[in-house]
Amino acid sequence: MATFQKTHPWITFNINLDRLDYEIWIKMGQVRAICEYVSGIPLNPDVQAHLHSVYLAKGVHATTAIEGNTLSEAQVQDRINGKLKLPASQEYLGIEVDNVLLGCNKIKQAVMNGETWRLSFDEIYGCSQPRAMPWADIIRPFGAKRAKYIGVFFVGNHLTYRPMRDILLTRHPFIANVASNINKYGIFSMDENYLKSLIEKIQNGRIGADAAMDILKRLPFEDIGFARIDHHRCIRNGAPEVIYCEGKTLTQIQGIVQKLAEHHRNILATRAGLPVYEAIQAISLPCKYHEMARIVVIHPDPIEKTGRIVVVSAGTSDMSVAEEAAVTAETLGNQVSRLYDVGVAGIHRLLAVWEDLSQANVAVVVAGMEGALASVVGGMVSCPVIGVPTSIGYGTSFGGIAALLSMLNSCASGVSVVNIDNGFGAGYQASIINHLASKIPAGR
Repeated sequence: MATFQKTHPWITFNINLDRLDYEIWIKMGQVRAICEYVSGIPLNPDVQAHLHSVYLAKGVHATTAIEGNTLSEAQVQDRINGKLKLPASQEYLGIEVDNVLLGCNKIKQAVMNGETWRLSFDEIYGCSQPRAMPWADIIRPFGAKRAKYIGVFFVGNHLTYRPMRDILLTRHPFIANVASNINKYGIFSMDENYLKSLIEKIQNGRIGADAAMDILKRLPFEDIGFARIDHHRCIRNGAPEVIYCEGKTLTQIQGIVQKLAEHHRNILATRAGLPVYEAIQAISLPCKYHEMARIVVIHPDPIEKTGRIVVVSAGTSDMSVAEEAAVTAETLGNQVSRLYDVGVAGIHRLLAVWEDLSQANVAVVVAGMEGALASVVGGMVSCPVIGVPTSIGYGTSFGGIAALLSMLNSCASGVSVVNIDNGFGAGYQASIINHLASKIPAGR
């Protein structure tokens, strides 16, 4: 403990035994007495062998499951006993078990011989061999560095390896993903490009019918009991399903996030407080929290930004809704400029940034109180204006209804309106308009 406290001074432990009641002390004494009694009784050799088999199977199963191995504990036990026969498409799962078992036996043998066992590159290399699986010359052994990635395909009854550009091994080794669809986390997007690639692989015989069906059966959705995950949405709309966190339990949010994260990047979780962010972090997924916007982006991956969206807020109090719109638009691949606190109470502030407004493909105007800013901006620019009424204001603003009615009754042409405080909806709509405008050649 003393050594640990020196190497990790930022972690502290505080044990106050005085707070334990007498019942706990009695139970602790009973446990100690039983342990001392049992430790002095020699085990029957058959019992000893059985216990060794059980904890070995549990240890190997837990170790391989961390890396995504889907074999059950009973299957791992059968593999250890040499009774498990796997089809060619799943043999790699058995090999992972064999590798961990080999490492455990090496450590056991060293301890029995009274030797000091040290973890080294050679030891890892020796326990990480793809036994009984064919190699291509381009492939380097596991544990060694390689300059190129490889794709693994299931063709007929054989696993074959082929060099590919920037391709990662997935949990399904017979599925190779398109390089352009894989981000730095190894997550591929189930979008139009992926679907085209899948069709080509089926045509070329690189993916068998059963493997293809395993992928396609998750389209258009995946039922996880409390939610139906819409994996197909990215193909239809160009962006993965967005998670609205209010009203969901943390466990439900974690379950939805885990399923979406298997196939998508830049996943938006909106109306997310700090507990939601911490719950997503707890399942070890890379994510970024935008506190002002109350948005978590899961598997954040930089993408090319296009066009220009300007997000305008009337006051500083409207910034949280404005940031929700801005972060949404940026995550969906748009250049975004922010012009905050330029409300009509000081119209000169808005006039000072007119040049920035005039260069936008679409403007998102966020305002509470009487919501007049949307009409003012709508009369100054030639691009579409999306008004976002906020719930900011005194009594007769009626929680944003006054601003909503004002924007709906705007006399300025080209002003559309979303719901009260719906920054996400405005940012998403602005993204669609901006991407369409970016496709139009200049001068038209």
